[in-house]
Amino acid sequence: MTARPVFVVCPPRSGSTFVVALLDSHPRIAMTNEAAWVTFLRKAFLLSSTPAGRWVDDGENLRTPGILPERYTRAVAESFLTVMHPFVAELFRRVKDRADPAWFGDKVMSLPDLQFAIEWFPDAAFVQLVRDPRDMVASTYAFQDKQPAAWEQASFEARVGHMDTFLRESSRLLEGKRAYVVRYEDLVGDAEPNAARLFAFLGLDLDDAVRGWLQGKAREMFASHGTSATPQASIGRWRQDLSPEQRDAANEALAEVLARFGYEP
Repeated sequence: MTARPVFVVCPPRSGSTFVVALLDSHPRIAMTNEAAWVTFLRKAFLLSSTPAGRWVDDGENLRTPGILPERYTRAVAESFLTVMHPFVAELFRRVKDRADPAWFGDKVMSLPDLQFAIEWFPDAAFVQLVRDPRDMVASTYAFQDKQPAAWEQASFEARVGHMDTFLRESSRLLEGKRAYVVRYEDLVGDAEPNAARLFAFLGLDLDDAVRGWLQGKAREMFASHGTSATPQASIGRWRQDLSPEQRDAANEALAEVLARFGYEP
């Protein structure tokens, strides 16, 4: 049976590194973590499908003129993707050691990448990972102390807006698709049964390798990547980390997604 792609659809600071590693701990799943191969394919496809005389502008820092004559672009772009599907399989053969994987994949952290994955990987499954967006906003500030990143210059309003837009639009794009919603809080609060339901969505059992990972490596991962003392302390951190004004603003701006995913104000 040919391995199929599974994408973890997630905003930043959602616990996605934990979920990717959890999936990868299963012997039938091969995951990379932010290898950006979906982004690479999408941007290369945009370049190959944009004729000379026009500009490629994906809204995510790629802006360059098209190269090919217009009469060739469609054939080249579609041929590119046909050729690159085996490239993806070869990528996972080289970087992962899986004898018989049923699934392979990575994170999808942008809406353009998600749209691309939906269109060009029709046999894919999607794990929609959600976390209280107020905690994710708080975590973006805490993580800057460990690793300054793009969020460093972003205002509070921009961070809240990003979480709101991503959660709403990714939910819309995944309607009617093979998708499973998993909440970070549920995995942290009761990992094994919630992990079992996640693997069941992919047609797999929770095996001893996964149980061993949950009992060992999972704790080490949080120690190196988390910004709270314990996983449990990361839940509801927004109540202490955000100012009263920020809490009120976030509750108002995020009211729709909070209700959608079962988070109380």
